Amino acid sequence: MGDRRGSSSRKTALVAGLRGTMRRYVCAFLCMLLVSAASAGVIFSEDFEGGVNQDVIAIGLIAGTQFEVVTGNVDHIKDDADPANPYATMCGTGGSCIDTTGSGSRGEIRSTVEFNFLPGIYYLSFSLQGWRDSSNNTASANVQVLLPGLVDTVFARTGTHGPYDRERIQFDVFAPQTVKLTFRDLSGSAGYAGAILDDVEIGTATPEPSTLLLLLPALAAVAALRRRSSGNGCRPGA
Repeated sequence: MGDRRGSSSRKTALVAGLRGTMRRYVCAFLCMLLVSAASAGVIFSEDFEGGVNQDVIAIGLIAGTQFEVVTGNVDHIKDDADPANPYATMCGTGGSCIDTTGSGSRGEIRSTVEFNFLPGIYYLSFSLQGWRDSSNNTASANVQVLLPGLVDTVFARTGTHGPYDRERIQFDVFAPQTVKLTFRDLSGSAGYAGAILDDVEIGTATPEPSTLLLLLPALAAVAALRRRSSGNGCRPGA
């Protein structure tokens, strides 16, 4: 009789523990969704319109922007250069852009802004196209996009990509993190041309319906555990 009661008590404690754990996970997920929905909006943007036209920007700040070169070099192409930059046609309607391979070396640029991400759902978007000048010369590049611990994706670009292929990456943050954004040219022509980057943006994303559906199994599990626990508590003769 004592063994039976002890076994029943252990089962009850186990169910209570599982229910408590599941409830905590569901609450954390709900909080993440609610924070994202309430604060949806842009938190960072860079269109590279600032500064001046400059070839071969080596390690250091890209003047007038929120990015710096940390490896190799890049070209800052602007449509208001004097004399006019013949490559500005690659920058589309925006008028200014970054060639990820400068004249001599593949580049890596990193944001000077440090992002303090709280739990929530975010997006990173940017324009990235292949290198194609006014004489129809083309070059290809693979560009790695990196938010350490959150985003690590490589995009391939050739002269057939463009004008301005828009990319968007959605990512989840489950614990506070502080990171910087990096674009790294992995394989642009070391002579003169890489991918063309513009219109970088980071923001909070409103959860999609498909994301909300992920919550249903968890809610169902909590409900089942609650019913089972209630049933055990009402059983006569325990």
